[in-house]
Amino acid sequence: MKRLLHPFTVFQYSNFRWLTIGMFLSYIGSQMQTVGISWHLYQITHSAFSLGFIGLAGFLPILILSPISGVLIDAFDRRKVIIVNQCLLLLINGVFAYLSLNNLTTPIILYIVIFLNSVVQVLDLPARQTIIPSVVPSHAIIQAMNVNTISRQTTMIIGPAIAGYMIAFYGVSSLYVVNAFSFFVLLLALIPVRLIHEEARIAVPVSMHSILEGMRFIRNSPILYSTMLLDFFANFFAASTVIFPIFAAEILHIPTKDIGLLYTAPALGSVIVGLGLGMFTHIRQQGKLILWAVGIYGLATIGFGLSKSLPLSLFFLALVGGADMISMVVRRTVSQLVTPEHIRGRMNSINMLFFAGGPYLGEAEAGFAAGMLGAPFAVVIGGIGAIASVIGIAYWVPELTNYTHKTAK
Repeated sequence: MKRLLHPFTVFQYSNFRWLTIGMFLSYIGSQMQTVGISWHLYQITHSAFSLGFIGLAGFLPILILSPISGVLIDAFDRRKVIIVNQCLLLLINGVFAYLSLNNLTTPIILYIVIFLNSVVQVLDLPARQTIIPSVVPSHAIIQAMNVNTISRQTTMIIGPAIAGYMIAFYGVSSLYVVNAFSFFVLLLALIPVRLIHEEARIAVPVSMHSILEGMRFIRNSPILYSTMLLDFFANFFAASTVIFPIFAAEILHIPTKDIGLLYTAPALGSVIVGLGLGMFTHIRQQGKLILWAVGIYGLATIGFGLSKSLPLSLFFLALVGGADMISMVVRRTVSQLVTPEHIRGRMNSINMLFFAGGPYLGEAEAGFAAGMLGAPFAVVIGGIGAIASVIGIAYWVPELTNYTHKTAK
């Protein structure tokens, strides 16, 4: 690894600075709503199975629409794509906030909101990832990806922490109002942003050929498809966020205002590790580092599932977040570096099927497993599954174990 002067020098680029500020505030609102919906649904149903359906409602649009979304991102101005997405999210969540304020929410409405948000985010999430390399010079991409990830993880500390107190003192509807407003804030932040690499892009037609081109590119890159599969299986087996309300109420016995601690602990671990990663421009042996990080992620998940102490649970969750941060930053940086500019949208949209689909399906698995086996046992089994996925990918794709990108000098 080579030392960098400061992890946040990338903020000298105004395009990146405005984009990051807007995304940061938007993600805070989204994290608050994530906590609110899980808590709200569990208060209505008192059923772990109902929490499992949150994952299914979010996953279906990703499964169906992700290949198409990538072509749209590559074919059109990515900044404009994000602007349209924010307008749609503002409309959807504004209506939802209105319904909640008037006590008109039901489990069905909650699932519909999750589904509609996921439909828009199929286009929005990969567009946000794809636009990062287009707002900074090429030599700053590693820093930009790291800071972007740190920023999002920080919102996972702030958002849930605020959410717990707002639920306790102002009601869950207040979270939905804040989230709706956050999309308007991102719209304002996008006004001064200009993309600096758009002129060099190759024109991409919206066609089946373009979709298949993206799929072939990933299929022919063992590093891309192996890291995507690893991310998917790790998140599928070890995702436990959706059943945090069960741990809070029935295992750790913490008050509502403190439920945000469970959500913020992984993010805190991520931010601490991310600040360390930001000091380096190059990381050697990226493949081994990803595998070790996911292995630690699985072990820490097992520790959380076995813990009945709040401090110990928070420690293991922080370790989960730190290990996940290493995996995310290295994996996403490598994927951006090995993918040509004109195909990044398709790569990121297909990648979303794994990095977002895995957690959504994992939430479904965690909810259903918790309903049948109990929450702690479900989490422990998930951690074991994550470790098994590391062993399997390392065995079947030896290219990943030996991988070092040419920029790691």
